[in-house]
Amino acid sequence: MMAATIQQETFQPRRASYEHVEKLLHYICCRFQRSHGGDYDDLFSDASEAYCIAYNTFDGTRKNFSGWVYYRVWVGLQKCLAARRKQTAHETYGLKMEALAALDDGPYSLLAEVSNDAAVVLRLALEPPPDIVALMKEREHEEPAEKPVDRRRGAIMTFLLELGWTWRRVAESFAEVREALP
Repeated sequence: MMAATIQQETFQPRRASYEHVEKLLHYICCRFQRSHGGDYDDLFSDASEAYCIAYNTFDGTRKNFSGWVYYRVWVGLQKCLAARRKQTAHETYGLKMEALAALDDGPYSLLAEVSNDAAVVLRLALEPPPDIVALMKEREHEEPAEKPVDRRRGAIMTFLLELGWTWRRVAESFAEVREALP
């Protein structure tokens, strides 16, 4: 019985300590940064967290611990990048209706200060046409917990995309409106 336990332990791959894997993490971060961009320090921090997950989820049936680490760290970096992009997109598309209402000259005073695309977004936010109101009602039934501001923002984005605007054009217009707000 004791010999079987020792024999199983000798065939299990050895887990490397963090110091032994640190060069691999640097290598993965460099490759990821070249292909996807991002701040190296943020990537390395995320890679270190992903290494901890890889270390804890390694079950010993695989022979190559470093291959498992490489896979888990790469996937972890992809997930972090996706989360950052989603957060940035949410911040970019946000319109502060309270800030519009608080303007001294009224919200329409901003129309002269922004580009034509941003002015279109601003008009749609202030006076939504029936198409956008219908989209907002659809979104209300799909996601009842969604805030009214998010429903309006989503309806405006959907409306503009259906008109043929690109995501970039929509994002730049929303960003310009946000920058113009006090």
